[in-house]
Amino acid sequence: MASASEADDTLRSIIDAIPGHVFILDRDAGYIVSNQQALDYLGLTHEELAGQDVPLQVVHPDDIDRFIALRKESFSAGTLFETEARVRGKDGLYRWFLVRIKPLRDAGGQIIRWYGIRTEIDARRS
Repeated sequence: MASASEADDTLRSIIDAIPGHVFILDRDAGYIVSNQQALDYLGLTHEELAGQDVPLQVVHPDDIDRFIALRKESFSAGTLFETEARVRGKDGLYRWFLVRIKPLRDAGGQIIRWYGIRTEIDARRS
């Protein structure tokens, strides 16, 4: 049987191997953690993102109002959030991503976290 540390290492390896940007938000959309692929793309560290509303920092100015409005609607209703938006990489260029965020609920049905993934779709949009 694997130790808790080995299980954590295995889980981290799996999350880092996912071909997309995996991230976890608190119930109020504040950043908690993401996989290495997301950090590498954004060129930011966990410490730089901690507690931040990341889209305000990286979503294209032409997409941000729609992004925030749709996310607010989804988060208020407690439903899956899904949209496409341009996200800035560490190179300063924006690429199109499909963004999906799903709530995690406790036994009482209260949302305790949100789990998300950003999948690059830039080649499909061109």
